[in-house]
Amino acid sequence: AEALLADLMVDGGRMRWNLEATDGLVLAEAASFALAVHMPRNAARALVQEACREVTGGRHLIEILQEHTSAPLDWAALADPANALGAADAVIDRILAEKEGDRR
Repeated sequence: AEALLADLMVDGGRMRWNLEATDGLVLAEAASFALAVHMPRNAARALVQEACREVTGGRHLIEILQEHTSAPLDWAALADPANALGAADAVIDRILAEKEGDRR
């Protein structure tokens, strides 16, 4: 794994483009969790599943969800994939700290 990752180059712009190319489908789980605060979990999941079926070129999942619910969400924040990383930063920090400890 170290040999494979040694020359890994992260292209943030390309990563963002790839995320945006999904028209928000990558945010479906985050949307389900956010909506479940305001409605039963099964209803939130069903709403997101239906909205996912409506996603077509140019229409974003979050835009469609806004049309189907009056839930008081921060829609702009929900539409930003950077806000859906969860504990990724903490996991990365832990792995890097462990790696640094291995070098000592």
